Amino acid sequence: MAITIKQTPQDFSTVYNPYVVTCSSTNVAQPKFNFIFEIYDSTNTTLLRTLRVPPEINYSYGVSDISRVLEDYIGTDFFKKLAGTEFKDCYNSYLGFSIRIGEEYEVASVITQYLNLYQYTQTVVNASLKYSSFVNYNAYDYELDGVTKKLLTNITNRKVDRTDEGFINFMGVSNPTNIKIQTYFVDGSIDQTATITNTATADIAMLPCNPATLNAATLATGTQPLIDTDIASYTIFAEDGISVVSQDYTFNVVDYCTPYTLHFLNDLGGFDSFPFQVAKDSYTFEKEYYKQDPLRIQSDGTYVFSNLDREVVQNYTNQKQKTRLISNWITSVESEWLRELFSSPEIYLQNGSEFTSVLLKVTDYEQKYEEFNEIFNIEVEVEYSVDSYRQRY
Repeated sequence: MAITIKQTPQDFSTVYNPYVVTCSSTNVAQPKFNFIFEIYDSTNTTLLRTLRVPPEINYSYGVSDISRVLEDYIGTDFFKKLAGTEFKDCYNSYLGFSIRIGEEYEVASVITQYLNLYQYTQTVVNASLKYSSFVNYNAYDYELDGVTKKLLTNITNRKVDRTDEGFINFMGVSNPTNIKIQTYFVDGSIDQTATITNTATADIAMLPCNPATLNAATLATGTQPLIDTDIASYTIFAEDGISVVSQDYTFNVVDYCTPYTLHFLNDLGGFDSFPFQVAKDSYTFEKEYYKQDPLRIQSDGTYVFSNLDREVVQNYTNQKQKTRLISNWITSVESEWLRELFSSPEIYLQNGSEFTSVLLKVTDYEQKYEEFNEIFNIEVEVEYSVDSYRQRY
């Protein structure tokens, strides 16, 4: 008996896209034959799920998409600014696992199993890519070992408010030694170059990128405040010793009077942020009522009518808060990137130092281009994800 692997996805595949394993067996013609896929945790000791898969009808291969199993054991990592901490490990954002492949078939009228004839170990990340991006995905593009390598974001040049907190995720397999930050004045001249030492060790980690978080970081070189009031922009890139091991990422600093910023889970499993310059709050109310007979009869036998009588009583009130946000002008590149905000399943609204979980319940998004739309911005209405209730009777 022999199991032969025909195809396995690449290491650090995206868990919310298909993860398809194919194999063959020399015993596939046996009666009541099934392939058995056993998925274990990263220690290869705890069984997560067993899948019995009959041979597919065209070529009798074993074909199993185990992504739905794996996604049950993976999560996200969202951190606010914490003074004295810089890089952070993101243990919820990836999953190591082992898969054992065996088979079963009828021997002397008894279904007999032959388990663990082949096994291998891999890691998946909590990314969810558009199909067109998924078919061209290469995890090596995110392994930080050269100037073209990417952090886990699809935007390389974006706006940040001076009060914004936030991080960028990166794949920590190559584990860069530090990040370098170069800050610039409005005329484009450089202010200073600073470094922050990488203390993370996880396969997925995050580095500080937004102004308030950078200003709270302990610098290996450079002077705080890093993003001072006269800084107009800055760039961040990863280094390994003296070698640059990532692309440059540029942040253009804005100063909105009452900034509100949305932090959202992006396609690659990290969190991006986008600031808005206008915010307007509103509320909707769900109410229920019942009708009662006011207690008008008194102890002395009189029957009293009063303007204070409560015949119709409001016994249930659910108040939902919404905030309408309006951005400044955006570019075509930003419009394409912000599709990830409108589809994101996890969003937080930052107002000052307060973060609140919100929902964006839109079902359509129109991507705009400067060639056709000239100048444009976006407006969104977010709904707070926790309801508030009034007194009940």
